[in-house]
Amino acid sequence: MEQVLVRKAAMADLADILAIYAQARKFMREHGNPDQWKDNRPSEKTVINDILKRNCYIIQLCSTEKNGLKKSDDEKITVVGVFAFITGNDPTYSSIDGAWHSDKPYGTIHRLASAGITGGIAKTCFDYCSKRISYLRIDTHEANTPMHKAVLDYGFRKCGTIITDNGTPRTAFDFINRQ
Repeated sequence: MEQVLVRKAAMADLADILAIYAQARKFMREHGNPDQWKDNRPSEKTVINDILKRNCYIIQLCSTEKNGLKKSDDEKITVVGVFAFITGNDPTYSSIDGAWHSDKPYGTIHRLASAGITGGIAKTCFDYCSKRISYLRIDTHEANTPMHKAVLDYGFRKCGTIITDNGTPRTAFDFINRQ
């Protein structure tokens, strides 16, 4: 039996995280989105910075037993997803062509990627983040149709267009957890 866990990333996870981002870039290129993370974005420097700031999270599959995690030599822990989650104002979101649905404090999800091993990575991320703060923001490239579908299916609403630090536009969404 496997259990899905979300935890803060450590420097020991760096190779797994970089491999997931490489896989995600390949997936995007093969599915009509060659521009979103070109030039090896997110960079190793960005990932290291996320880890050091304790904003980087991994989603992993772990072997389980009836009484919790199986701790043995044959246990296999597989990193299946990664994302950055930052609470507080995001300078990228200070200007929007459109409008946010709230001005209350928020958490931002950036750099969400799946290893392509299992489904539900976006939902796992969104569930985790929405339990920590009730208002979320996220953005993605116009051509990233799988991410557009994931955020809209979860209940995010389209807000407009923001411009990233490298000058490219992104479609922005927000989500208010009403529970």
